[in-house]
Amino acid sequence: MIRSWGICALVFLLIGVPVSMSFGASKSAGASSRIAVIRSMSGDVQVQKAGGSKMFKAFAKLSLNQGDKLMTGSDGAAELQFANGTSEDDLLSVGEHTTLGFSKLSDKKGTVTKVSMLQGTAWVDVKSIKRKEDDFRLETPTAVMGVRGTAFYAAVRPDSGATTTAVLSGVVQFAKTGSAASTGHTLNLYPTQETVALPDGSPAGEDLVTLLDIGELVRGMTPAVVVSLLRSKAKIDDENRAMAAGFAQDKLPSSLGATLEDLERFLQNALDLTGVFARQAVEQKKLDPAQIKRIEREKGTTFNLEKAELRLTESDKLKQEAAKAREATYAAKQAEEAAAKLKSLQDRLADRLPAIEQAKQAQLAANEKAAADAQAKAEAALLSQMTETQKQRFQADKTENLAASTAPPATPADTPTNEPGAPSPQASSEARLASLEISGATLSPAFSPNQPSYTAIVNGGVASVAIRPAAQDPAATITVNGQAPADGAATVALAYGSNAIGIRVVAPDRSLVRDYSLVIARGAPRDRGLRHRRGLCANRLCERQPVDADHRTRRHRVAGDDFRRGGSSRHSR
Repeated sequence: MIRSWGICALVFLLIGVPVSMSFGASKSAGASSRIAVIRSMSGDVQVQKAGGSKMFKAFAKLSLNQGDKLMTGSDGAAELQFANGTSEDDLLSVGEHTTLGFSKLSDKKGTVTKVSMLQGTAWVDVKSIKRKEDDFRLETPTAVMGVRGTAFYAAVRPDSGATTTAVLSGVVQFAKTGSAASTGHTLNLYPTQETVALPDGSPAGEDLVTLLDIGELVRGMTPAVVVSLLRSKAKIDDENRAMAAGFAQDKLPSSLGATLEDLERFLQNALDLTGVFARQAVEQKKLDPAQIKRIEREKGTTFNLEKAELRLTESDKLKQEAAKAREATYAAKQAEEAAAKLKSLQDRLADRLPAIEQAKQAQLAANEKAAADAQAKAEAALLSQMTETQKQRFQADKTENLAASTAPPATPADTPTNEPGAPSPQASSEARLASLEISGATLSPAFSPNQPSYTAIVNGGVASVAIRPAAQDPAATITVNGQAPADGAATVALAYGSNAIGIRVVAPDRSLVRDYSLVIARGAPRDRGLRHRRGLCANRLCERQPVDADHRTRRHRVAGDDFRRGGSSRHSR
């Protein structure tokens, strides 16, 4: 008995331990692949999971793993919390029209968390990384930003891919796409500094670094991003005080200056950052004063709204103007290139216009032939179901209808006069239909303003149809078989067989007339066994058949015999 229990325990260990290990490994793998979690969101936010092809609506607490994509719509915003840090304050806030991709690379040296931003705006606040070997990077089409303990704003323009990077605390290691790999050239951006990376092939340099133009930055921010930035005020102020103290003990970076006065100006600007952002947000109506007060209450802080901009030297102003001129020059160059491409395309199109017109005419001819063939086929099918008398009547109706309604192509109308009631010189010469509908029938071919002829088939029970033509220009005059439609529709009675209908459109300025032809084939009446007794004269397709007098006499005689016998012969049987 003891031995059997021992065997069972051994089997349990052999089966249970690997299973538990596999569950543990799965949980660990899931955690290691997770990069961020959606902390909060609003509006249109969509996610595409790695390996998938469809987007689905995101929700709070959704994990974002390696290979996932996040997109925000015109009113979308999301706040993401990173999973690689030790603090809940490692956040990334994105505004509308933003596209992000996520990936993570791990080796013996550490883990690199990478967020790719193809377009949009983002506020990045990364304060803690698990190990000093770990790294966090934000990549755009034109720049790579390596960060550690940094709060900064990034924006990617969807038209050119140009990237704006503005630092509020910490240090951003900035490199233009390709320049870091080819030349190893990177530069450090410090608080109060910004730079714009244009896709012009030039490397990043300190001459392209300027003091923050906060008014221009706020102009490109969404309210959600501004709120996330302002909520970080206390941390930004503490970190900038600590950085200024470090610079006082060592020395200022060359891009910030070299003198004690430069250090004092840097510290003052660094402490004024969030206050200037708050004032600009209110002045540009991104936020209202009540929202600023709400942030102050929630965070236990106060914004100094007295300053509208940072303290700039003449050199700072010149560098800002030079940066704006550089961006304007690049935008003008892009516009010239776009105009040149458009002209080249127009020139190529002009060379091809004759061939296009020839192909158009060939297609119109093919459409007319197809319509004629369809009409002939429908008519042949209809005739195959008719008697000889019906066929004769069909041909007579066809000849009569065609004579009553001819359909010549568009021709110039009478020359306009200046008599009372004549159209004004500003009237258009548009004489085409915008649509053509028939109740209970389908046009063949499908309607096109430039297609002049159509066919349709209805069954024999349809005695009339409503035709609704609509002109491209509402001021044009439309007639159906010579009569103006009432309330936009003309009711046309149908004879059995082919019915030709003419639709005429006269341009508002009377310079053009365009005719459309429509042939509706009405099916033959149903023969219910009455052809030899009652005829089909109601539809004028045959002559009334006389009733056999002998047959009627025999029928009456049999009925009389049955009556005398006290019942019908059918009942007696």
